[in-house]
Amino acid sequence: GVVVHGASTTPVYVWIKDDAVEFRDAAPYWGKLSGDVQDGLEAELGDKRVRTLQCGVAGEKLVRYAAIVNQLKHFHGRGGLGAVMGGKKLKAIVVRGSKPPAAADKDTAKKQLVWFKDNYDRSKDRFHQLGSSAGVLALEASGILPTRNFRDGSFEGAKDISGQKMRDTILVNRGTCYACAVACKREVEVKELGVTPKFGGPEYETLAASGSLCGVRDLNALALINQLHAQYVLDSISTGAVCAFAMECYEHGIITQEMAGGLDLAWGNADAVIALIQMIGKREGIGDLLAEGVKRAAAQLGKGAERFALHVKGQELPMHDPRGKKGLSLAYAISPTGADHMEAPHDPLYAGFHPQGHPLGVLGLIEPLDPMTLDAKKVRAFFVTGLERLQLRRHERLRRRAAQCAAAAADDRLHQRGHRLEHEPLRADEGGRAQQHAGAHVQQPGGLHSGGRRAAAAHARGHRQRRHQRRTHRPRRVPRRA
Repeated sequence: GVVVHGASTTPVYVWIKDDAVEFRDAAPYWGKLSGDVQDGLEAELGDKRVRTLQCGVAGEKLVRYAAIVNQLKHFHGRGGLGAVMGGKKLKAIVVRGSKPPAAADKDTAKKQLVWFKDNYDRSKDRFHQLGSSAGVLALEASGILPTRNFRDGSFEGAKDISGQKMRDTILVNRGTCYACAVACKREVEVKELGVTPKFGGPEYETLAASGSLCGVRDLNALALINQLHAQYVLDSISTGAVCAFAMECYEHGIITQEMAGGLDLAWGNADAVIALIQMIGKREGIGDLLAEGVKRAAAQLGKGAERFALHVKGQELPMHDPRGKKGLSLAYAISPTGADHMEAPHDPLYAGFHPQGHPLGVLGLIEPLDPMTLDAKKVRAFFVTGLERLQLRRHERLRRRAAQCAAAAADDRLHQRGHRLEHEPLRADEGGRAQQHAGAHVQQPGGLHSGGRRAAAAHARGHRQRRHQRRTHRPRRVPRRA
């Protein structure tokens, strides 16, 4: 991983090439949209295969829900990390590696690849065919498709913004994350609006947040909205939720047309949503207020606007209604970041009998549970699945710690050997080889090796102390009285 401490006084980007790291001037890219930034960095570095993670104009302007994006279409959307990068004046992190990754167990990896090729059929995979956008009609059928700022659970234009409609009209390719064979990501094109596959295409959350939540049923306009999210690098969930909040405030007279810069924020006005996104990304006009998120915007507006600011702990609700997924309300309530739909399995997974076994059966959950209940059984299922995730994370931490201790011990042995080679007389026939080895060890970066020796020494001291305590603190035998 990469951890960046502190903040720069001028715009910079981090350039990582294999093991070399350097900070470079990013002033030429400050204030530019994401596509121009990526093109410029590739030209400057002379390599189309660099990978660019950037914060966008929204991050520069410290929009509280600014995102970060990799290669223009892979987002870390929630939590405002773009604003963190913008606050550091860190425009981007650009990486290029030349060494192929090595599998820890090449034979097993090859077997898994062969099995996957033999058993996976893209034509039957719903996620390949429709991606997450399949969720539009699925949640519409369940009556929990977030509509008009969660006022309704059914949208009359659901078919017009569905994954099926996208597949049959504007979809031109199915993209993928690295090394994934499923290829569920959408790539769309609407030439008359300037929408290009370079920025991918709308997923379910975007279709719902900027579509049904705002009453917009124009799929072409939603493709453009998705591209604007990518260009300004905004979290599409919070951005759509903020627009829906503004529309409901407009409906109740809390926001006027004059306050909105002449925009008609009526439900379903796609042009108004498009304009709002650009105003938010640049913090212009009412966009400066909305860039603060619904909680802070409602507090500033007053007049009862808090009724329409739907959030948990300041984070806008994702497009999964907890009134129809009762268990998800627990995830929203106890998540450190508030309303986060990735914190727990969604209630439909708890429901129904599964001929091939319950998908959560490996966690001990085999009894079907009603999505519309929130009883002791649902809480137990939520707790068990959450506890399992915590245990998996703990096991991973322990595994990494064990690997670090092993590396420290190996490093200590290498250091001791190098120390002996430096002080022992060398034979004439192998002196060159031994001296070269000792010198190579001395030239390595001292911080990592010093830390490794200290860790190994501390571990050894602790072991000796515990052994001494066992020997010296044994309980005495008290003689029994006659």
